[in-house]
Amino acid sequence: MPQIESAVMTPVRVRDENTGALSVFYGTPGRHASAAQLETLRLLAGHAGTAVANARAYGAMARGRALAQEVLDRLVDGVAVIDDSGKVIRWNRAAAQLTAMLAGEVLGRPFPWQTGTRAEPKEHHLREDVWMETIATALPEAGGSMVVMRDVSRHMALQEAKNLFLAMASHELRPPLTVVAGYA
Repeated sequence: MPQIESAVMTPVRVRDENTGALSVFYGTPGRHASAAQLETLRLLAGHAGTAVANARAYGAMARGRALAQEVLDRLVDGVAVIDDSGKVIRWNRAAAQLTAMLAGEVLGRPFPWQTGTRAEPKEHHLREDVWMETIATALPEAGGSMVVMRDVSRHMALQEAKNLFLAMASHELRPPLTVVAGYA
């Protein structure tokens, strides 16, 4: 490599922050860059700064999307995000586990169940001993809506056990009460 005799350097800036420098080195002693060469170097440094800013913005956006997906996947309730046309655009792991439907089966398609509201959730019997309720909430800033799918299987099993107990107790108490009523 030849020895460096002279150099020209200009800063690479991103939003008033120096992030690096763009340099041109000459092997000829006393060599000076012309005004046009300096302008070209500044222009290249500006483009380099724009590229750095774009890379940072893209990295931040990618991290934000990854964080949003991780938060969505770690929720215990199933969540589907529905676009303005009614098609599913996000489907978390809990939704897949609860419904036994993988994301690939629902993404890009209409949400497969009716949705309720917080005041009146809709209940759905998915398969033996598996019940869920759906609650839709509008996403006015992003557009579309979010549907929460809550596993209510345990609640429904308790409700069924209570109803069965009351029916049996009522049936078993009827004959003794008839006898007591006959003595009254």
